[in-house]
Amino acid sequence: MAKVYQFKAALKHRKGLWRRIEIGDDQTLGDLDDMMREAFKHDTFDHLSEFYRDHACRSGFGEIYPDGGGQGSDIKIGSIGTYIGAKMGYVYDFGDYIQHVLTLEEIKDSEKGVKYPPITDKSRIRKRYCDPCKDKGKKSVAAYVCIDCSDDEERTVNICEECAEGNMKTTGLMKYSINLINVYGYYENG
Repeated sequence: MAKVYQFKAALKHRKGLWRRIEIGDDQTLGDLDDMMREAFKHDTFDHLSEFYRDHACRSGFGEIYPDGGGQGSDIKIGSIGTYIGAKMGYVYDFGDYIQHVLTLEEIKDSEKGVKYPPITDKSRIRKRYCDPCKDKGKKSVAAYVCIDCSDDEERTVNICEECAEGNMKTTGLMKYSINLINVYGYYENG
């Protein structure tokens, strides 16, 4: 009977943002790459990626192209020699270098009728609140990180839509998104 590998995949620098993915031992790292891109809402038409034998991203299996090609794409999951508790690294987009850690949680028999790889669980989105509103005793959900404000105050300054339109500095705003939470290379100017 075919085996299924259950991984918990998380952003390396934001471990609270994770997905649980199951993939068959006869499927490939290319298939897992497709699922990682979908699970974390990464662009599926652009940017290289690579899986690594360890979570420190030192020894890679080979690049995977967005179209499914590349040296690491055809490697079978069952052949990578991992064990329960082992950690594997994944980098999406070598420019922004978005790092993930995949931990193998379980190896089990595949279930009849299940199309692998499914996302079986995910973390809840944690709301961030507007710092200026918090200072006034209000509770408004933040929509942006004010890059200029954060640089000035040497900490992350979250702001809501209303504050972004008001008296706040509106250059260097970054909208909250699963892809952008740790990536400061994308800016939305107000």
